[in-house]
Amino acid sequence: EQIRRRGVSAGRFDSSELATPSVVPFDALRIIRIPGDGNCFFYAVCDQLQGTPLETDAASLRHELTSRVVQIMPELIEQGFVLPENADFIVDSSFSEGTYVPDEVVPLLSRCFNVDLVIYQENGTVLQYCMSPLQPPIAIVRILLRHEHYESLRFANPIPVSEPIVDAEEPRLTQQSAGHCGARPAQERPERIIRPEAPAHNCGPMDRACDQCGALLWCSETRNFCCAKGKVKLPSRTVPQVLADLYLGRHRMSAEFLTNIRSYNSALQLTSLGAKLRLVPGWCPSFFISGQLHHNTAPLFAEDSAEPHGWQVYFNDRELESRQSLSQKVKPELLELLQTLLHECNGYVRSLRAVAHRISQDPELGDARIVIHPDRRPSGEHIRRYNLPTANEVGILLWRTMRTHRPVGTS
Repeated sequence: EQIRRRGVSAGRFDSSELATPSVVPFDALRIIRIPGDGNCFFYAVCDQLQGTPLETDAASLRHELTSRVVQIMPELIEQGFVLPENADFIVDSSFSEGTYVPDEVVPLLSRCFNVDLVIYQENGTVLQYCMSPLQPPIAIVRILLRHEHYESLRFANPIPVSEPIVDAEEPRLTQQSAGHCGARPAQERPERIIRPEAPAHNCGPMDRACDQCGALLWCSETRNFCCAKGKVKLPSRTVPQVLADLYLGRHRMSAEFLTNIRSYNSALQLTSLGAKLRLVPGWCPSFFISGQLHHNTAPLFAEDSAEPHGWQVYFNDRELESRQSLSQKVKPELLELLQTLLHECNGYVRSLRAVAHRISQDPELGDARIVIHPDRRPSGEHIRRYNLPTANEVGILLWRTMRTHRPVGTS
């Protein structure tokens, strides 16, 4: 009864009040078994969406449906469909693969994707009917709910005329506009849409070099594509010889460097990744974050009892040993080579070490700072106060009354 009330709220209609072609006798349907691994609802819906513009896989459907539920969650709370204290749990459960979909999310399938959703019970009666806001619907989804498990329902004897679906140009599920398009006349299509394989396209080798910038081009690309015939010139960066040899395979440790390059990069990083991670149970090759991705910076010096990390390692007496403890895949010899290279060539490392040395010489120093973006000024300050120098000259103001020699110092 609780699920039925939610269906009326989300889909606007109940099967006992409205006769519709979407609701057919249960005897005319046959059950398609769905595995019970927590994703049964999405597997059953995907089976129903075969041959429609919304055809997709269960993982994509789960992510897309939950993303759209998140967008309309404030509206659902305002309508009383979702309690505010349950909103976070509903979203987390919906995103988590292998977790049963919350009852509040099921009827929203019709609202988010413009489909008619019909849920039957084991005795053949309709438990829930959610009507698409857009009529005719893009697809009709008929599923069976028994013992908290969803299974797909197909016609026992396939009929020659398919269910009404829109034209093939209708956006697919993976597009942002799916389910939000304007009304279009439905067309009759076969149960399965046959999509011919696209012919292969061979663009040839990338063996043509631009005379101006040296960029490699395909045979059909013009020289305007890269540098506009020399009008665009990017400043060239000189790569240290040791680093170039490691990348190009000319160094004896190139194989080790290229194989574990991410481990060396992590061991030498100045900052750490900052993000709100969203953990998905089970095997998941994807990396999910919520909110904005940013970088975390630590204090310049580590606490006495804490293990140094980030740029703190650069000011540690046991710098090499600290880096080795961060990853087991790095070799001390190559790590020391890259570490020395950064000390010599990286401007941020040199600046940090200069400030660290100054603070170590004068612990009471309170105004030492590193400016990463000197072209930016604090809010409310005059722009000329923070102008960058335009010439290698120093201006000095002296009183006219001064007649004696005075030493001049710079800092």
